[in-house]
Amino acid sequence: MPGLLADFAGRHPKLMANVSVDLAIENTETLVARIHDLTLDLAFIEGEVLEPGLSVQAWLDDEVCLFARADHPAPRALAAGRWVLRERGSGTRETFLRAMQPLIGMPAIAIEVSDSLALKRLVAAGDWFGCLSRMAIADELRDGTLRDITPRSPGLRRALTRSFWLVSHPQRYRSALADALLAHARAAAGTRAGRRPR
Repeated sequence: MPGLLADFAGRHPKLMANVSVDLAIENTETLVARIHDLTLDLAFIEGEVLEPGLSVQAWLDDEVCLFARADHPAPRALAAGRWVLRERGSGTRETFLRAMQPLIGMPAIAIEVSDSLALKRLVAAGDWFGCLSRMAIADELRDGTLRDITPRSPGLRRALTRSFWLVSHPQRYRSALADALLAHARAAAGTRAGRRPR
């Protein structure tokens, strides 16, 4: 979202000149509740949205990546590992638990955290395993701070792939700024290599 908003502001300086954007980073459950009670204009959500009466559109696909610190002594011992996971209500957590159940059963959860940056730092500093959106850890994978330990099983990779969703409430007024941001988000998803909305 920071990159998307920065790019949007650069392309639409007049729209952004006299407004402020309140960027709330919350889990799926909280964002859906805020959309439902009309306290949020738009939500970009990683988890499944089953709430009736909301406008839900596929945005782009992403994979939940399993990772450990680069020099972890046993990065492939997933069943024996202890995990740092997002909090209950997180779409990432739910995707991970559903995908991993047939492989390792219920993982041993060492720490639950509501912040992705804190999760990455905990895993980079300890012997825990973590899971987050592949996009969320792209920089750390590139610079070698973290190591991808996702098994290569095609079935597991499919189970770890999910859609991000654009969610709004059809009864809430949507400004020209919100409409322009939605159009920009859709265009950005279309230019992501190999990633297109379904």
